[in-house]
Formats: sequence, structure tokens, C-alpha cells
Amino acid sequence: MINFFYSLGFVVTILIVWFKTDAFVEYCKLIGFKKILFGYDSSGAQISFPQYLYTKRLSISKNKLIHFYIKLITCPVCINFWLSMIFGGLFLPVLFIPFLYVCNLLVYLILSKLLEY
Repeated sequence: MINFFYSLGFVVTILIVWFKTDAFVEYCKLIGFKKILFGYDSSGAQISFPQYLYTKRLSISKNKLIHFYIKLITCPVCINFWLSMIFGGLFLPVLFIPFLYVCNLLVYLILSKLLEY
């Protein structure tokens, strides 16, 4: 049971950091991986980095597989599914993965609403 809460915490933390903060952008700037940001500037931006990636996906590459991956990492429901599969597969029996997915999504949505206020 404790593995369920570890998995829940890991996935929700990843989702909050990716979608609700600019931590990825700031660490890329700090380390020097500015090429990964595709011209994103967080200081004057009105949208988050995942939203920016989604809007720029057609100009980033012509490859349809890259478009799929960009859509995958910019959709909270999609990335939650795959993270639940990964963390659930590592730490939990297979029967708990759907429950983990629903709990991850529920906790993420509640926390994201709380962070807006």
C-alpha cells in the first residue's frame, strides 16, 4: 500500500512541476540547454512551456512521430496515463494501475485548482 502512495506522489509531483511551474525552463537555462526550449522566453510569456510546445509543434519538425510525442507530453491526461503505467508497473500489481491513474488525475486536478488561487 505504501508503494501506491509513493507512485501517486511521484506522478503528481512530475505533473505539477511540468505543467504548473517553469522549473524545466529555468533548469535548461541554468545548465545551458537553451536549444531544447525552441525560443521560449518565460519572462514575457503568457503561456506555459508545454502550451508553447504544442503551438510550435508544426514549426519544430515535419516528422509526424515528433508531433505525436509533443502532443503526448503536452496533454496532462496522456502523460498521466504513461507515467501511471511506468510507476505502477515498477511498484504495484497490475490491478492497481487503473486506480492509480484515476487517483493521480484527481489529485493533480485538485492541486492545480488550488494553485490557481
